[in-house]
Order: sequence, then C-alpha cells, then structure tokens
Amino acid sequence: MFIFYIPVLLCSFRVYCADRVSLRYGELIRDNEETLVSPGRKFELGFFGPIGGSEEKRYVGIWYMLDKNIIVWVANRDSPLPKTTGAFGFTKDGNLAVLDMSSGKVHWSSELGSYYWCDPCTTTDWILNLTDSGNLVLFNNETSLWESFNNPTDTFLPNMTMDQYMKLTSWRDRDDPGTGNFTFMLGPAGNSTQIINKRGNIYWKSLKNGGYYFIVTTEFQNRYGFENARLLMKFSGKIEYWRQSTNGDWLLFDVQPSDDCSVYNFCGIFGSCNLNNNKLSCKCLPGFKPHVPQKWYSGDFSDGCTRNSMSCGDTFLNLKMMSIGGTPEQSYQVGNETECKELCLKICDCKSYQYSKMACSIWTQGLVNLQEEYVDGYNLSIRVAISDIEPTVQNCEPCGTNIIPYPLSTSSNCGDPMYFSFNCNPSGQISFKAPSGTYRVTNIDQNTSKVFIQVKDVGSLRLNQSLPFNLTTPRKSSSNVSSGVTDDVEIVWEPPQEPICNLPTDCNDWPHSTCKSAIDGKRRCLCTKSFRWDGSKLSCTQVSSPSEKGMILLLIVGITSVIVLCAIIFIYIWRRKTTKIQENRQIDQRNRVQRMLYSESYVQDLIDSSEFQEEAEKGIDVPFYDLESIRVATNNFSDENKLGQGGYGPVYKGKLPSGQEIAVKRLSSVSGQGLQEFRNEVVLIAKLQHRNLVRLYGYCIKGNEKILIYEYMVNKSLDFFIFGWLLYLFPAWRLWTDDKLLDLMDDTLRETCIADQFVKCLNIGLLCVQHDPSDRPTMSIIIKMLDGETVNLPTPKQPAFSIRRGQSSSTSSSRPESNNELTNSLEGR
Repeated sequence: MFIFYIPVLLCSFRVYCADRVSLRYGELIRDNEETLVSPGRKFELGFFGPIGGSEEKRYVGIWYMLDKNIIVWVANRDSPLPKTTGAFGFTKDGNLAVLDMSSGKVHWSSELGSYYWCDPCTTTDWILNLTDSGNLVLFNNETSLWESFNNPTDTFLPNMTMDQYMKLTSWRDRDDPGTGNFTFMLGPAGNSTQIINKRGNIYWKSLKNGGYYFIVTTEFQNRYGFENARLLMKFSGKIEYWRQSTNGDWLLFDVQPSDDCSVYNFCGIFGSCNLNNNKLSCKCLPGFKPHVPQKWYSGDFSDGCTRNSMSCGDTFLNLKMMSIGGTPEQSYQVGNETECKELCLKICDCKSYQYSKMACSIWTQGLVNLQEEYVDGYNLSIRVAISDIEPTVQNCEPCGTNIIPYPLSTSSNCGDPMYFSFNCNPSGQISFKAPSGTYRVTNIDQNTSKVFIQVKDVGSLRLNQSLPFNLTTPRKSSSNVSSGVTDDVEIVWEPPQEPICNLPTDCNDWPHSTCKSAIDGKRRCLCTKSFRWDGSKLSCTQVSSPSEKGMILLLIVGITSVIVLCAIIFIYIWRRKTTKIQENRQIDQRNRVQRMLYSESYVQDLIDSSEFQEEAEKGIDVPFYDLESIRVATNNFSDENKLGQGGYGPVYKGKLPSGQEIAVKRLSSVSGQGLQEFRNEVVLIAKLQHRNLVRLYGYCIKGNEKILIYEYMVNKSLDFFIFGWLLYLFPAWRLWTDDKLLDLMDDTLRETCIADQFVKCLNIGLLCVQHDPSDRPTMSIIIKMLDGETVNLPTPKQPAFSIRRGQSSSTSSSRPESNNELTNSLEGR
C-alpha cells in the first residue's frame, strides 16, 4: 500500500503538485497536453506525434521525461487518431482504451480477460499508475490486472521479463509506430538463443547463451548492469543495446546483426562470408558455384551455392578459422582425425566434418552461416570432388576458400612460373606480391581473368612490367588516398603460353598437344597439326590449313553462284510466264467481245430475215441442241415436267444425259408474237451472260419449234427470278393514276433527287410493263428516252398484273383485289 502514498508525499514538494500520477475510473487524459507522470518523474504517458510524421496522426505512448523523443511504448500503434480529438481512460467495462471523442470510435483497448470484466464498473478500487520503471499498471487494490510490460511494442526495459510469448516488434519506419517487419524473441525452448524474424523468416540468430540472453532473463539483469539501459528492436532490422551515461546521454553499446556476415544465412548454403572483403562479402566454397548466378552477382546471395558435380566427393577441402551456424547432425568418439575422415567418407550424405579432442562432428545437411577468418573459429573439412578443385595436374591447391585457377601460381611446382606472384599463408589467406609491396587478395574471378586486391594508397601501387599483370581502374576510389581508406583494385592477367612440361604425361590435361621444345628453349605442351593454342580458353583449338580455307572459300563461292543463278533463271521464267498469262487474258477477252458482238449481229440479221435454219447455229456463241435430245430430256414435253406457262409459251424441266438439270422454254405455236419474242430473248441473253443472271445453255430451231435451254433454278420458277418485282407494280400504277407519283420517292432522296428525272424513269418503267407486248418500247427507243432525245413520253397503259381469274384480258381499268390475284403476262420485246 506504500505506493499509493508516494503521490501524497511528493505533492508536499511544490514542483510535483501539478503532476497527475494516477488515473481512476471515470477520469480521462485528453490530447491537450494532459499527461500521466511516474512518481520519480522518470517516465511520462500522453499523446504524441512522431518526429517527421504527419501532424494529423496522434498516438498514446510512454517516453522518458528527460528525452521526450525516446518512445518506449505505444498503445494505438496501428490506429492513429485525428489531432486533438483523442482521450485515454477507462471504458464502462473496465478496459483501458484510446477513444476518439468526436466519433466515439475505440482505437485501442487493453482487452482484459473475462475474469476482470465489470459491466458497468462502479468500483473506485481500480487505479492506473505509471511506475518509475516505465511500466503502466492497472491495479485493483494491490492486484495487478494489466501491465504494459506484458504487452511491449519495440523496447525492452529493466525489470521486464522475456518468456516464450513476449516479442518486441519494430516500428514500420522512423516516423511510423505501426507494426513493422522485424520481431525480436527468444529461440525455441531450451536452447537459450534469441532470434530476429523478418516477415516470418529468421534474420538473425544468436549463439547458445549468447547475444542478450543474460539481459532478458531477470535473474541476471543486475549482474550485467542492465539498469539505466534498454533494448530497441529497430525498424532497420537490428536489435540495439543502449546505455545511459551518468550525464544522461544515451550511448549505443552493441547492435546485432553487427554486419552482413552476422545476418542469418546471408551467403546461403555452402557460401562463405568474409568481412575483410570490400567488393564481395560472399563467395562459393571451392568446388561449388552460385545456384542462381544472376542473383548472386547482383548482390543477392540467399540462394547459396551448389556442387559442381553430383558425386559424393573423394577428398576434403581443409579450411581454418571457420565459423558455422547450427549444430552437427551426428557426433562420434574417435581415436584421431584420420578415423573421423574415414568415417565421413563411408557416409555419402556426409557434407563435412570437424575433429576436436577425439570428438568427430559430422554435418549431413547443407552448411549455413559459414564465415571465414573468424577469430574464434575452428578447422572445418568440406567434402568435395578432386576434379572440382584441381581440374589439371598443374593447378595449385586451393588456398583456404580461394580456388587458384591455372595459370596463377602459389609455389614453384604448380601453375605457370610466369604467374608465380601469389602466396598462401597457413590460415588460408592469399596475397599478391608486387615491387611496391604485398597486398591482400579478396577475390579471384577466373571468368574475367581478374584478381582483386586491397590497397590503401592506390598511387603507390607498382607492378612488375615484365610479368603478365596489368592494372585497371580501382573499384572504389577514395578522394584522399592518404586517409587510410582501403580500395579494391582490379588486376587482370594476360592469357598464358602453352603449359610447361617435362614428361609426355604432363600434357594429358591438354588434348591435341605433345611435350616438345618450344622457340624459347623450354619444353611445352605444343598443339598438334591443325590445332592452335588459345590462351583465353586454355586449350588447343582446331584451325583450318590455307588449302582447306581455299577449298572452303571456293565451295562457298560456288554454292552462292549456283543459288544466285537459279534465282535469276526462276525470276526470268516467272516473269515470262506472268507476261504470257496477261497477254493470253487480253487476247481471250478481245476474242470473247468479238464473238459476242458477232453472235449478236449474226442472230439479229438471221432473225430479221424471218428465216431460221439449223445451220444458222454456227454463228451463235451458245451450243445448238437437236430437237430429239430435248424431247428425251423433257420426257417428250410431258405435263409432269411442266414448270409454268407464260404468254410466250410453256417452260419444262429437263435433265441432260450428263445429269445437268435444265429449264426448256418452248415458243408456243399459237402465239402471234412468238417469233419477235424469240428474237428479243436470243439477242438479250447472248449479250447478258453474267454470274448473277440466269444462264443460257443453248437453243434449238427445228421447223416451227423455237426453243431456248436455260439454267434450272431449284425450288423457284424461272419467271420468279425474272419478274418477282411485279408486286411493286400495283402501288406504282395506283400513284400514277392518282397523279401522286412523287409519293413513291424515298425520304432520303428528296433533297438530292431531281423530280422530273424521277418521274421520267418511272414513266419509262411503266411503259415497259404494259399489258400488250406490242405497246412496249424497244431497247433502242428506251435508250433514246433515257438520253433525253424524246421530250414527250407517251402515257403508259395498264400494267400486266391486273388480270383476275375468270376475267377478260381486254379489260384495262380493272384493279386487283389482292396481291394473291396478281398474274404475270409480261413478255419481252
């Protein structure tokens, strides 16, 4: 109960009397600079807006009284309020809440368990205090109902206790308290580790009993001086350890992950991280290659490395001062390292082993979190295929995690002597020797023939001009070379000459070569005939002799000439053929016109003579059929084959011996106009052969028989296609007799059509369909009428649609009662 008297005692001092040190049911803290202060004035609760953030977003939080910019807890981190409209206090069910007083919306609630609910609450025993440790506590008498220490945001303070359920979650950004991407928590129960998760994946992981384990466990806090201190889960993904000095300043004491190599699995499986490398922190172990090269060389190493070959491996890569994440899957007691090595070789899944004091640790999974040149590291043996790390007998052995590609040399018995400018120290670090000094090698790129070395003073670097090494521009160029900043400098090596050899077997790794004396007096693996040494590919490549080149060139020229000649001949023939086709088309067209004109004139003259002979068919451009074949085709003009009857005569359906169906039009022997009608039809059809008209197949003249053979139209009578338009004659004739012919004009034509011409065309049309064929004008007269040569047109007589069943054809004034009673007596002239 002593805690309740502290505010009374403090109010005896004038400076503290204005502070609110507790909050009871029914009281509110509003967003008008009202706050709740801890008894010792160390912490304060109230409304705030993050520095650099939007002024329209307000939060309830706890901060240090001496430094209000250090926020240690936020209530409504994911639900900010509008400015000055918020309040903090109790709701009617006893929960703490952040409210929007203008809308009544709850932006945050303490969400007490049902055991503590009181709806409505009337007790005065509930009180809210802010302690000097920064803990916001809701009491019921002396019982704690809710604490902010059990519901932290991104900060861990002294006297807090971290268990498996507590998490520190970063802000979303520097000026945004919202839930961020990084979470700090304890590792799985029993392993005494801490981890940082990034969106559900491990981003950092401490060693066992390492990191801040002894700080976040209560029993050890005082021992490690964690009193005026705090842990902050930063929005950048780092957990920061801050301590407050005696003068009140905050100092950053430690941070994790401290560098790229501290990030969990930064280089992926079988990728090694080295903090001393400026250009590229990660590289694949010897015998391995990037799993996704494009991502790897762009700086994303998360996919790691994969083996060059799929074999289990027959040798080991011995690495020193190595750190490895995780624990081995298998452990054995052995007498010495040789036994440990043999044990690993017997297990194909064994990826690596580590021997120490008769203990053999074996890893069967992909190695992660590898870091080289680690001060407290140990020796590690990686299982690889010997062909993956020493492709030729003249390759030098790997130096630590560095492959030494041919022709580079680290000793006098490997590589090319001209490239013996490198040294491998016992710890596995490689260096480059130059007249100006010895420099640390950070990377060797065999694909680009480049070596990267670290140089503090680029201007002082001097290379031996007699050796095959050249300096390129620095990777990083500091503005002040004397400042001690280390730059990565590229050195490119030139392609080597043929490999030096002593015995023929020394050339086994260089196909198509033999060990012979070279021009320089040294024995080298010289390429055989038809092959030439390619230093960039480190191999003998096949070349063609001058005679072979000549033959190839001659063959190419010959083939090209034949192709060109064939193309010319083809184009010539094609153009001649095309021209011939065009000429034939023109000749054929002229012949058709001539034949048509000749046929028309011949038939016209023939008919004008009123005499038709069978031999006259020679001048008409349609076939002549004998009468007997037509009789057979029409079943002797039987009534079953009869299609219809017109003023000219009957029409019969027939079938030729070829199966072709025809329509046979037979001139009636009793028709007075038969001869004239036949004359008109032969001349017209001979002139108007067209795909959209009924085709004339032939004709027959035998005595009084005058017959035309037409194309048969299925399901329709011939006169249906020639005269289906008769239905339009009745309204036209009615408007003519009523002197209202302009009413027939379509509305769309009224503004552009000339009325006189419209009436003229209809007048001519009605003249052409008069009932008596002898009254109808000939085509020559119609043309003169249309050309305007005839000024006064005759008045048309009754059209040929007015004949009713049982009515005399002589009646000229009768009108049809219905369209069904229309008959066709229209004949051509």
